[in-house]
Amino acid sequence: MLGAGKRNHRIRFERQTAHDDGYGNVTQGWEDPLDLGSRWCGLLLPPRFGAEPVEAGRPQASQRAVITVLRDSVTTTVTEADRAVFVAGPYKDQVAQIRAARPRTDNAEIEFDLEMGVAI
Repeated sequence: MLGAGKRNHRIRFERQTAHDDGYGNVTQGWEDPLDLGSRWCGLLLPPRFGAEPVEAGRPQASQRAVITVLRDSVTTTVTEADRAVFVAGPYKDQVAQIRAARPRTDNAEIEFDLEMGVAI
């Protein structure tokens, strides 16, 4: 289990929602409808080896990361359909797609695999 000092990044979980304006126009956006709120997390950035992947003739600068948060009634509902936004620290306002969620062996924390720098 991570010590409190290792959870030094603040992150907010958001869920994609659709709104009907009453005239048949549906708009989609990201918000915090279930009050997922923000949590302190530990961040692990694995080393990057090799060149950036190339897609459509342009380099793609995405970054993988793993965050660890305390398990609670909210963090257990977060899925790969949601996203994470850093709200404090050096990655402030960085948006990340959640690629996987898995409980740690002690079942007190949950790890999320993130990919930053991708279009969501």
